[in-house]
Amino acid sequence: MVTFKRSDELREAEFAGTDLTGARFVEADLSGVVMRGVDVQGADIDAPWLLDGEGSLRVNGVNVAPFVDAELNRRFPGRARAPAKSMLA
Repeated sequence: MVTFKRSDELREAEFAGTDLTGARFVEADLSGVVMRGVDVQGADIDAPWLLDGEGSLRVNGVNVAPFVDAELNRRFPGRARAPAKSMLA
């Protein structure tokens, strides 16, 4: 497995017809990434700070962040009253 460490060399790169099956992005900045015609079946995103501020996650043009927030509040009673903590701080 090839490992890319802290570097800007892939910034604004285009991956066309590339197979990234099983790739892991850990502590990577994917903000502003555009994915068109991609297969994301089985993708797992863990970004607790997504809902901080004006964060959004769009799927087929729909901001799903509020739905994620509502589901997390349903699963974890009291979560909505707890102050948000950013993992980046």
